[in-house]
Amino acid sequence: MLLSDENITEEDISYTQDQLKGFVFQAKNLYGLKCCTFNLHILLHAASCVKKWGPLWAYSAFQYENFNGILSRMFRSSQKVITQIRSSHENKCRMCILGSQQNLRIFG
Repeated sequence: MLLSDENITEEDISYTQDQLKGFVFQAKNLYGLKCCTFNLHILLHAASCVKKWGPLWAYSAFQYENFNGILSRMFRSSQKVITQIRSSHENKCRMCILGSQQNLRIFG
């Protein structure tokens, strides 16, 4: 996303502002009235925030919120949450290892 880059030009900000404004104004037609929330509205202010304070990563919580979403998909109940997360992580690691072993056999 342009507004999270290390180096952001005025052209990047202007382009992103135009794109976000177009998306926000078309969202109701594209997705219906239910999508018209505060989170959608706040997109209209993203470019001006970058002008004032720099890249979004410097002060926005979306990276942490995204990780919370990843964590929440790693458990199914409120019982033994840590054990569920560990097990889910181990399973993902096993899948990566199996995938890389398959690639080694195919291409090795």
